[in-house]
Amino acid sequence: MRDRSTEPSNDRTMPPHAPTIRPVAPSDVFSLAKVYEETARAAYQGIIPHDNLEAMIARRTPGWWRRTLGKGSQTLVLEVDGRIAGYVTFGPSRYGEGEAGSAAPSGEIYEIQVLPTHQGLGFGARLFEAARSALAEEGHEDVMAWAIADNEQAVAFFAHMGGQVFAETRILYRTKTLRRVAFAFRPGVERPVRRA
Repeated sequence: MRDRSTEPSNDRTMPPHAPTIRPVAPSDVFSLAKVYEETARAAYQGIIPHDNLEAMIARRTPGWWRRTLGKGSQTLVLEVDGRIAGYVTFGPSRYGEGEAGSAAPSGEIYEIQVLPTHQGLGFGARLFEAARSALAEEGHEDVMAWAIADNEQAVAFFAHMGGQVFAETRILYRTKTLRRVAFAFRPGVERPVRRA
């Protein structure tokens, strides 16, 4: 009988720590706080005034996440090598006849964050598509997302995902005013092909 232990395997199963997207668990709150801290610093340093940015980060404690998740916030997490490397929060649009106008989609991606060390690998697109699919299952075919206009990476990401700017507003800080743009993602608009 031949010893096959040294022959290459034809097993096509995923490695034990393949990237996965899953619903958030209560035990994820510490990881979510850490991911937010790292991504917010990378994305907004030099855009949002320092004091305001530090206050935003200081608010997002594990306790804040616990309370937010307890209110029924929909959150999916990206797990890579057994650790959380990103997340997306989403639900019904918070804007209607008011800030975004009557053309506002019914679903919204509130926040999407991927650790800087894991950006550029398609994980953001995977989180986005997972949230969009979950929203569609709830009847929200039209989806929106906001980005600070000076955050070129976020603006480019949402444009790449097929978003079209349909509204804007301003965020007023004591020392600075920032423009915020709303992207709409509608059925029938071409989306990029996901890479395997």
